[in-house]
Formats: sequence, C-alpha cells, structure tokens
Amino acid sequence: MAEWTTAPPDNDQRAPYRVIRTNHMKPLRGVILSQHLVGIMLHYWKGRSKPCEGNECEACQAGQKPRWKGYFQVHNADNQTVYIVEITERVWHEFNEEDRKNGTLRGARIELQRTNRKANGPLAARFLAGRTAESELGKEVAIVPILERMWEITGQVGPAEDAKGTEGEPNHLKMQA
Repeated sequence: MAEWTTAPPDNDQRAPYRVIRTNHMKPLRGVILSQHLVGIMLHYWKGRSKPCEGNECEACQAGQKPRWKGYFQVHNADNQTVYIVEITERVWHEFNEEDRKNGTLRGARIELQRTNRKANGPLAARFLAGRTAESELGKEVAIVPILERMWEITGQVGPAEDAKGTEGEPNHLKMQA
C-alpha cells in the first residue's frame, strides 16, 4: 500500500550521481575519476535505454539492433559537479588508447562534444594535455550498481572479467539468464 511521508527513507536507493550524455550546445570538459570504462549493449526501447537481454530480448526480437554504450565517472570542470557520462562506440578507441598508454583513465583531462550540434549527433572525444595528480582527485565510486538501479536490473548483469577487455577489445557486461 502506498504511504505518504514527509521525508525519504534512510535507505534511499536513488542514484547518487546523474548519468548524462554530452550536450549538443556545449562541450563537456572534466577530469576522469574512473580507472576504466564499463560498457554494455543497449537498446533505445519504449522511450528509454534498456540493456540487451540476449535470446530473450524483446527489442532484438522486434528487429532492433543493440548498440554499445560506455560509462565513466567525471568531475566536470565547468560546474564542479561529478557525473557518470555515457559515450558511444565511436569514441571508444580514444579512451582505449589513453587507458593503454597510462594503464588507467583516472586523472585524464577530457573534452567531449557533438560534432554537428544535434542532440543525438556523433560524439567526438579529445584528451587534453596533462593529467591531474591522484592526490587532487575525488573518490571513484562503483558505477555499475548505479547503472543497474537506473535500469532496474540489479543482479541480472554478470561482472566484467577485465574492464579493459582482451587485447584492446571492449569487454561487454552480459545479461544473466
């Protein structure tokens, strides 16, 4: 039964960080707080993003192909806020190269922008010179549980064996049957 209250419960399960996509009007600049990207195959289905469920996937059965999306935590330099940022497969190679070169993404300075100024336009990524020292970085949080709560799939996605994948290839999180 629904119940009116004057305050949220102490165990409020809302995501502590907003998940954002790069704005089409203004580039996103910041410092990456995550060690590595995490990624998953998604559909845009019935008005929202939804992880692909493999053989039992309603979106796949309707003929819609899933797309890979990657996620990382960033401290936004413009407004001093921490977000989880979504990227597309198109810019994965830049992230992978930065990760391979330094062994981590943490501390890297990034600029993301839409190349054609459309809300769903192609994404471009540019790593800026210099890295932020570990002593100056905020805490990294586990973003997979936040994404799982957002998609209401807690416990349904298997862990990535290696966040960087094998031999430079992206490692996708798998829906468990």
